[in-house]
Amino acid sequence: MLNEFTTSNQQFALLGSTIYLPTAVEIDGQTYPVTGISQPLNIDVTDPLIGTNFYNNNVHVPDGYTYICDGAFASLTQRTTFNLPNSIQSIGSGVFMPANRVTQTINYAGSQSEWNAIDKATNYENGRGNITINYNVQ
Repeated sequence: MLNEFTTSNQQFALLGSTIYLPTAVEIDGQTYPVTGISQPLNIDVTDPLIGTNFYNNNVHVPDGYTYICDGAFASLTQRTTFNLPNSIQSIGSGVFMPANRVTQTINYAGSQSEWNAIDKATNYENGRGNITINYNVQ
């Protein structure tokens, strides 16, 4: 079952343990494409709409997103898999913040050379946990 919810003026869709970010939003009857994350998402995994057993998170960033702002996923410190499209062109600081001894996974749709070409802040991850990057994952 797909549950759509809004928290802190941010809209998500939840299917199982995967959070899907929107590809478009409607404001006053007008539809606008969403092309990136411009403020931290502050996803509260203890929110009753998500459930308290949301330990092994999945976050799906849709194709067409080109940027991820500073601290976008900093609220997700537990084990999380991030599915990122190869349309991403920049990643801010502190985006991925695994807790000590926690492994987070990035499934990137592009190649390793495409990943290396992304404009990433030097501290896009906090260095306390582990980040595993898988390339060419669709």
